[in-house]
Amino acid sequence: MSYRHITPVVDYSGLDLLVPDAMLTTIARDPVTKFNSMFNFVKPTLRKYRSAGNFVKAVLRGEATVDEMNDLCNNFAYSLSGEKETLGRLDGEESEAYAKDMIERMEGRGMFVMIMEKLPESLVVVCEGMGWDCYSGSMSFKATSERKNTDPGNVKCKDPACEEEILKCNMVDKILYEHYKEKLGEITRGIEGFEEKLEMLKGVMEKSTGNKQKYPVSCRGQVKNEFDQMHSCKGNLTP
Repeated sequence: MSYRHITPVVDYSGLDLLVPDAMLTTIARDPVTKFNSMFNFVKPTLRKYRSAGNFVKAVLRGEATVDEMNDLCNNFAYSLSGEKETLGRLDGEESEAYAKDMIERMEGRGMFVMIMEKLPESLVVVCEGMGWDCYSGSMSFKATSERKNTDPGNVKCKDPACEEEILKCNMVDKILYEHYKEKLGEITRGIEGFEEKLEMLKGVMEKSTGNKQKYPVSCRGQVKNEFDQMHSCKGNLTP
């Protein structure tokens, strides 16, 4: 499941039919970082509200649309819930109760939640769980990178006050993120030779280049290579 793009709710019944008893995994990302990335990515919302604070105030006043809230407020929990229930205006107690219930449901499904900021560590857990040889170079892994926020029109919310505003409508995601980050540490401590395996995995991770490089912010107007062709504006609509 995408940790950045807008995603629909997970169709668990469909997954169970397609791959019964599958190992389910997804990626959690720091909710403040994710909010900033998504807010800047969804240009109509960025132009409409201009700042994280303005958006969150609109959410709490009931002025933001349902789609806007689903995109930017507790989106991780919303997507994983399997239900089209908006989670944008939960208070602190409601957020804690919802997160606790969701963790129990995910545990029941055997869901393993990877952590974006600790992706190599997360991959070691997946490799060990699946019995894959991820350390010899027979499988290739692409290293992660954070896109530089160089657009002057983008929001750069890093101060504590701004982060606090974002978390007002992302507390469920925050609780889930902290829970699964701690759980990842518990799992890795139980893997024999984990540190050695982690270093071996890092040794075979490569920077994404060519056609496997990170998708562009907007479609390509001029096509110079195959990567541009894959992301051409022809036939596409952009905000």
